[in-house]
Amino acid sequence: MSTTTREAIPEEIVDDPVSATHRLEYTFNPESPRILVVDDERVIREILSDFLGLEGYVVRTVEDGVQALEELQKRSYNLVISDLKMPKMGGLDLIEKITELGIPVLTVIMTGFGTVETAIEAMKHGAYDYILKPFKVEEVIHIVKRGLDRQRLRLRVPGGQPGLRGHGTR
Repeated sequence: MSTTTREAIPEEIVDDPVSATHRLEYTFNPESPRILVVDDERVIREILSDFLGLEGYVVRTVEDGVQALEELQKRSYNLVISDLKMPKMGGLDLIEKITELGIPVLTVIMTGFGTVETAIEAMKHGAYDYILKPFKVEEVIHIVKRGLDRQRLRLRVPGGQPGLRGHGTR
């Protein structure tokens, strides 16, 4: 069973007016959820792609926040796992843009520069969760499953919206 919501990308936010004029369709497919992995380290992208793929997820990878925004405007995703520090656009800036564009996707930030302050900052920006590098793959899979379960529950609640970011009732 698929649930679909339609979201328009506000024209004033998107640099490319052609992209702003079309409507994106965001779909939550519980049989094969879609995950976008964003990291400037190729080995991290490959590890996460391989292991999440083995779990049955549809995974795409990109190198930075700019590429992630381009990909999010082409296809719907249930979850974004993004590095905090990357060239061009880092994870916090990516979350801000996702929020501005109204893209209904859960975001998880990962970093090797983890402190309590950066975790709090990521959550304030709307991250669903936070992963410290080096990470255990089982830990990442657990966070992904928990986030996707949260989306499923929200779809069952009247008025629930798929893909809300952050904790609480934003």
